[in-house]
Amino acid sequence: WSEICPVGASRALCLTDRDGTAQLLRQCQMAIDRRDRVRIGSLFLTLFQIGFCGILTPRLCDTDFQGVIPDSKSIEGSPLTLLSHGAALIRNLFCHFSKSKLSILPCLPVELHAGHFRNVVCPRKLKVEIKWSKKMVRCLTLHSYVDQKIHFALQKQIKSFRSKNARFPRGAELSLEAGKVYFFDRFEK
Repeated sequence: WSEICPVGASRALCLTDRDGTAQLLRQCQMAIDRRDRVRIGSLFLTLFQIGFCGILTPRLCDTDFQGVIPDSKSIEGSPLTLLSHGAALIRNLFCHFSKSKLSILPCLPVELHAGHFRNVVCPRKLKVEIKWSKKMVRCLTLHSYVDQKIHFALQKQIKSFRSKNARFPRGAELSLEAGKVYFFDRFEK
């Protein structure tokens, strides 16, 4: 994370994590890596306050001079990196895919006690929809575009869940078929 640069972008369009509002993106990433659910909400609010103006127009430096980040006279790059990397960070709050493990609500900010995250496209050709209340996942829909096997990494309190009429224990491996939609509910403690 020494550079914030979309894949295939030229160096002129990239920022380092010390440039302007990219510092705030880096702080958000570090809080997600630490699973710091208490601080992540306020860090994202600061990022939105400093990194965007008007109707979510991205900016590289604090043109309102709020004093949160030091002034930098020579910031080069595109403020659009805030949008691409910011979107990826937000997605990682709700679901994260690594190897064959899909983490559900791995870093849910304490401020978001209930919600619905729709049409999340994950790596490995998988689309996810999550509903939660009381800070616990309630419903999960998966649409797999390829045959694959996955494990859920669920919140520690959850011991089992249901799909159709079958119950699955927390660490069960699930086989997904291409083109099918899977609905999971009754996430129980």
